[in-house]
Amino acid sequence: MVLAPVLLVVFFVIAIAGIIVVAILAVIYNSPLAIFFPLPDTGYDNPRTVLSEYYRDFNSQIASLEEKGYVVTYQNSEDGVPVSNFNDTLMVYIVKYGTGQAAYVMDDEGKKHLKEVFDEMNYYDSSSSAAQIPAGASLGEVVTTGYCNCSLCCGKWAGGHTASGTVPKADHTLAVDAHSPKVPMGTKIVMNGKIYKVEDTGNFAQYGTDFDIYFDNHAAALAWGKRKVEAFLAEGNENTVEVVVSGTLVHNLAFEEYIALDNLTEEQVDWLKSMMSDEMQDSLLAGTGGQAVAGLAMTKIGCQYSQDKRYQEGYYDCSFLVQRLYKEVGIDLPATAAAQGEYCYKNAMIINKKDL
Repeated sequence: MVLAPVLLVVFFVIAIAGIIVVAILAVIYNSPLAIFFPLPDTGYDNPRTVLSEYYRDFNSQIASLEEKGYVVTYQNSEDGVPVSNFNDTLMVYIVKYGTGQAAYVMDDEGKKHLKEVFDEMNYYDSSSSAAQIPAGASLGEVVTTGYCNCSLCCGKWAGGHTASGTVPKADHTLAVDAHSPKVPMGTKIVMNGKIYKVEDTGNFAQYGTDFDIYFDNHAAALAWGKRKVEAFLAEGNENTVEVVVSGTLVHNLAFEEYIALDNLTEEQVDWLKSMMSDEMQDSLLAGTGGQAVAGLAMTKIGCQYSQDKRYQEGYYDCSFLVQRLYKEVGIDLPATAAAQGEYCYKNAMIINKKDL
């Protein structure tokens, strides 16, 4: 009888604590912060999964344009690599529709709103326009010739990739002499109002040629002949050069650029800036499978490297190690490094340099 009041008080305290915990969780799961916590089993798709599908379709369209010969450039890139705005897009959606279940329940309405945000932040257009770009020092007049991917121009390498491993493109690819290069591989050059990139090599310095310009057919290469043009480095700030930019421009908006569109309330802007802070993003990334893969990789120390024996236990090469580790956490990747890179691009799995 004496214990009854004590037990009643203990029960009351536990009940109050439970109610507070439930209330806190209810507030969290009905706010944008829900995305940082394990999502409840609603029977619907995860927002990240749905967003990945949107990126997969979009990036497949871009890849198709590149295969057709379009020169694709990105509004936001770093060292020639497109900057992923996956988290930017996800966070914009969360702050706009993160009150209530719409933040994490991908029903028809949720998918519609997510697609609307995706389309606002990821789109492309084709245009040709003149632009003044900063350029480094002039290289002066250089001697140029033309080539294509046929057997007459490339011999046994006809139809293949460039010396840097890329697919050559007209109005884009330059070759330098392999033994006496005018500039290093990867250098961007402005000539004839176009931006070229040194991606290939040849054996032509002996003929007085500085750059060999790639054309998409032999007739065009022959028509170019051998001529002198003024060339500039495309990087630097010593002067400006007018360049005609043509092709497909992919807009991959960062969250700051979306804020500039003025489609958010002041409260939503504050939420978005907070959600995109380094501290919050570290919390978001901590929930991915990266840590598990890194831990699994450590267990392979001591295994031997072999391409020939890569499918035998205890032997790996670089791409097979990646493929096998990710398979253990439920992600199926292709077997080669090039195919893995293409897969990651098409499936919105690019990691920006600052997040490596």
